[in-house]
Amino acid sequence: MAPPHSELDHRNPVTALYATPEKDQIPELVTAFHKANVKSSINLDKYPSLKHLGRRDLSPYLGTEIIGLDLTQVTEEQVEDLKKLIIERGVLHFRDQEKLGKPELVEFGKKFGPPHIHPTIPAPADAPELIYVHSDPTRQNAAESWHSDVTFEEQPAKYSILKFDVTPEVGGDTAFTDTFAAYDKLSDKLKEILSTLEAEHSGVHVFGKFPLKSADNPINTNVHPVIRSHPVTGRHALYVNGNFTTKIIGLHKKESDFLLNYLYNHIANCVEAQVRVRWTNHSVALWDNTHTQHSAIADFFPALRSGHRYTSYGERPFYKPRPDLGNGNGLYDTPGWKRLLETGERYARTSDPVKEGDSRA
Repeated sequence: MAPPHSELDHRNPVTALYATPEKDQIPELVTAFHKANVKSSINLDKYPSLKHLGRRDLSPYLGTEIIGLDLTQVTEEQVEDLKKLIIERGVLHFRDQEKLGKPELVEFGKKFGPPHIHPTIPAPADAPELIYVHSDPTRQNAAESWHSDVTFEEQPAKYSILKFDVTPEVGGDTAFTDTFAAYDKLSDKLKEILSTLEAEHSGVHVFGKFPLKSADNPINTNVHPVIRSHPVTGRHALYVNGNFTTKIIGLHKKESDFLLNYLYNHIANCVEAQVRVRWTNHSVALWDNTHTQHSAIADFFPALRSGHRYTSYGERPFYKPRPDLGNGNGLYDTPGWKRLLETGERYARTSDPVKEGDSRA
């Protein structure tokens, strides 16, 4: 059954004010990338329902650990503030979530959108909205390559929420990278070229050897823009990945392979935009697939790493130019962002949503 698209969170306008750094906070001798992305230390005061909590930034540009929040007791105001914060930070980490069992994880996940039901990865019998994320010496299947989740869908994942109940004493981290930053580091000419291109994404070569959980839930193939606009800010991100992107539409195979491999390497080499989440038992990560990619680090065998993931449907990816930013794509002090804050209207909108009843995983 298709998800209830009326519940997709991109229909709820963001109304919170995002502060931007003062000019004197930006050092003179920094790269263009840093000028586009440097932020002041995250201040939870601008997220009223979270300001009493502790926080630890995992890097200057990406990732924040929220300390002292019980995810089984979150309020609607806190959910909305988490959605706003994750636009800014990409990935959020929460420790000590022992009370977040499978039913509670599903309940928490649904606050971020309807569940994506994976076509092949097994789910607990009592929680079909989840998938198992399990690796041990006999199942060394950690996804050790940069990717966003289920980009082969017509409406790929927006948020992913992963909880590990059992983790290695050492190793088994998950690395995250910011694809806003990967886009920002490209030359203006290459940005212009990529903005005209679309790429095919497929799950068949990854999951086709496994049995379908339902004949009504196939492994899909879809076409998305190579550059994706964020549905709230309109900011641009690279949207290709080595797991699911198969070709660039309209190019010869050698040309497509060459360009995709360049972009994959470019994403992997943006080390200043990367961060590791170090797992402990009962810790949770929540990330935004529209502008991050992640990769498991399979350095923990023969130890065990086991948990569950909830993934929510998102928007159909789209590209829209940002004339208000000129050649830049960095700070939030832009006409489009101001319009969002003042009127609640998004700078960029998706194309029409997929009609309810259409078949997809």
